[in-house]
Amino acid sequence: MADTPEMDDATIVDSGPAFVHRSEEEEVPDKLGRHNILEIVGTGAMGVVYRGFDEIIERFVAIKVIRHDIVAKLGAHDTLERFKTEAKAVGRLSHPNIATIYEYGSEEGQDFIVMEFVDGDSLAAEVSDTTRPLSSKIRIISQTLDALAHAHNIGIVHRDIKPANILLSALGDVKLTDFGISLIESSQGEEPEAVLGTPRYMSPEQINGKTVDHRSDIYSLGSVFYELLTGNKAFTGSTIQEIIQGVLHSEPIPPHSVDDTLPLELDAIIAKSLAKDPSERYQSATHMQQAVGEFLDTPSTSHQASTVLERRIYKDGEVIFEEGSEGREAYIVDEGTVEIAKDQDGERVVLGSIGKQSLFGEMAVIERTTRMAAAVARGDTTVLVVRDHDFLDRYEYSDPVIRSMLSSLVRNLRAASDQLAYERAKPGKPAAVDDEDSE
Repeated sequence: MADTPEMDDATIVDSGPAFVHRSEEEEVPDKLGRHNILEIVGTGAMGVVYRGFDEIIERFVAIKVIRHDIVAKLGAHDTLERFKTEAKAVGRLSHPNIATIYEYGSEEGQDFIVMEFVDGDSLAAEVSDTTRPLSSKIRIISQTLDALAHAHNIGIVHRDIKPANILLSALGDVKLTDFGISLIESSQGEEPEAVLGTPRYMSPEQINGKTVDHRSDIYSLGSVFYELLTGNKAFTGSTIQEIIQGVLHSEPIPPHSVDDTLPLELDAIIAKSLAKDPSERYQSATHMQQAVGEFLDTPSTSHQASTVLERRIYKDGEVIFEEGSEGREAYIVDEGTVEIAKDQDGERVVLGSIGKQSLFGEMAVIERTTRMAAAVARGDTTVLVVRDHDFLDRYEYSDPVIRSMLSSLVRNLRAASDQLAYERAKPGKPAAVDDEDSE
């Protein structure tokens, strides 16, 4: 049964028999402290998140403000304490895959946390993207496990692992965020905890209101991993109760049975992370990380990128790709010449020609954007085709510094090509044209 949009990311708080849903965001303030408020960027279990600007340090920040509707439903004291718990928890964390906290403040009755602003989207925006390379999916899970291992080692359980709380930077690096319902293990009492979290990603023990530990986070990440691999949610339903029954009593279809291109080895990782009994799961994030690493190190698995490149032959004047088309392939010139041209005010401006062994078309693949120019064969030309998943397999797992340099190079090349096209199209300068126009 198809899920309603409300069920996809609904956060629940259960302090009794009834589940309470989030309400609409409050009016956006102009300023908090020294920070100018620019826009709403999302909501969490405990508050609204704004994008702001720190006027003194001159940097963009994320500002999480406690939600008054949650205060009213839980009681001001409990809610503020949980909000302060997030500040305390995240303030103890120092890890490249965890969003950094800068400040905790209170102003005119509004409590807020100022955090690192991540320039990118949450995993929720593309968790069902079946075109993402498998290596990229593994990398996301691996970095999240690194973040969880760090948090767990100092006694912090996240308790709300879900795609919306896994942010991806512009370079594709993970930033785990929203520790709003985090639990500091050393502070646990004997009283059962209130049920907080997102139903479809919650562990069975969390749903049942039992004491949770770090293994609950492993279960939640296993559910995210399943969705990332298959494009399907591990547990579905049109109501919260249906989803809960699935979490408590059902087993998801193994990933390989959903998509037979997925390696069988991943079925075992998913099954162990989603075990109903915490004692049967991976006992630490590090143990799950080791299992993922062993999978990556197995040369026989089908996730390995293909080394065989397709050859294509183009006749003289034949278009390899058009300007503005989707960038799903990169190319290497094997034989012949390729002309790179750009449309400028209705005129075709030739930016240059490239020959044997030259790579082209890669910029749109790296940036996952449309083509900045057209590519046309000059003379009979043979190219080798590098599909986006093969290219990105290598790009995503390259050194972060290298990826940053490549991304910067791509941006500079785009700017340079635009300037070149502009200069060549200036009045008084002959613009290059198609062969048909020159005849």
